[in-house]
Amino acid sequence: MSEWTQANQAYLAAQVARVSARLAAHAGQETAAPSIPAMPDGMTAALDRLVDLFDLSPFERDVLLLCAGMELDGRFPDLCAAAQPSGRPQPTFSLALAALPAAHWSALTPDGPLRQWQLIEIDGGPTLTHSALRLDERILHELPGAPALDERLASFVYPLPATADLVPSHQAIAHTISQTWLQAAQSGDFPIVQLCGAPDTPRAEIATAVCAQLGLRLYRLPVTLLPTAAADLAKLRRLWQREALLADCVLLLDGDGLDGPNDALAQWLAQSWGLFFVLGEARRGPWARPSLTF
Repeated sequence: MSEWTQANQAYLAAQVARVSARLAAHAGQETAAPSIPAMPDGMTAALDRLVDLFDLSPFERDVLLLCAGMELDGRFPDLCAAAQPSGRPQPTFSLALAALPAAHWSALTPDGPLRQWQLIEIDGGPTLTHSALRLDERILHELPGAPALDERLASFVYPLPATADLVPSHQAIAHTISQTWLQAAQSGDFPIVQLCGAPDTPRAEIATAVCAQLGLRLYRLPVTLLPTAAADLAKLRRLWQREALLADCVLLLDGDGLDGPNDALAQWLAQSWGLFFVLGEARRGPWARPSLTF
């Protein structure tokens, strides 16, 4: 086990124990609050990285830990039951609002980060505040430092590993793209990169070279797999954008074989931010975002 893994898991356990002590105090039980160990210099705990990535408030962080405790600490069902009048052995927003410090109602809203980024799941209940809460599985694995691709994405995307060296002209294209994206990093206005040519040209290889230069992971998504229903497309897009944040990912949208405009592709690019390649035999667009074509 690496030094970071050991330190991260000790930090997570202490943070869960801190929330456990809050529940116990709310239930009238005397429990000493644990000390939180510091991470080694230059290392960031997975929990703190999530807080930064999704701009979580201290209360939202503790709601996340409340849900994590159900998976990581066998005492949590009894604590939840003892700490709320309903005796329910699961976390609820009602319990969080009553037992956790710095509570605020905006954490419950659909556009708050907990729900917007699907960090938690809400099981059906009579009311929002009394519905059981559960940690999203992708986030559960992220916290102890064992990240894995969301299984809901696995049916749509697959990784593209680095390939053999490119000829100098293609290396120059990859360098131009990587430098363009680096220069755009301050503003966050990354242009879409279209890689055009026949299927036997090294378009995907150029994309993998760019990602290797930038230290990013590349995934391929065939455009033909994009849902046509707007709601389904939005769900998939949100899952991808969360994955891109968590794992520093780039998406290659493979449009080979498409005939004419594709509404799902246009909608995806218009409503998404981040880094995208679009693959095709001919130039597509125009898009709602700036693009470069090679």
